[in-house]
Amino acid sequence: MIYVPLLKVRREEKNIIKELNYCFDNIIIPLLEIIRDEHNPPFKKDPITGNYVYEQNGKRRKRVREEASDENICILEFLNNLLKGKRAFIDFFRFVSKNYGGNKIDYNKVELSVKLNSSNELYKERVKEICEYENFIPVISIKPNFEISINE
Repeated sequence: MIYVPLLKVRREEKNIIKELNYCFDNIIIPLLEIIRDEHNPPFKKDPITGNYVYEQNGKRRKRVREEASDENICILEFLNNLLKGKRAFIDFFRFVSKNYGGNKIDYNKVELSVKLNSSNELYKERVKEICEYENFIPVISIKPNFEISINE
């Protein structure tokens, strides 16, 4: 028998994953629902000098990052590091808004899910990304309005 704790990938759940990592093994495998991407954009560099660009923040100077983009998505890498290579079921969360709170949803908090709701192709691409990690087990969400043909 396998026990599968379900955790949405939000700040508090990330802390739980970190604290309870020692509990995860072949009997306890977490299922992680990804509702939002995380990015790790590189730091900006001056095109002329090649030096990092800084901004003043009170008394401190800090490097400025490039804008977040699809090229610097790092959620799966982040989860892999957090889990220290342990196995996990990974699900890119999708939902039908009328069944999931309708107009009460804060779409900024579930931006990735909204994108995946509107594009089966994007959803399939993201599920394939999960397969790049030996310890991740992709979860394929098949729900009303999100059917996938048997040939896929």
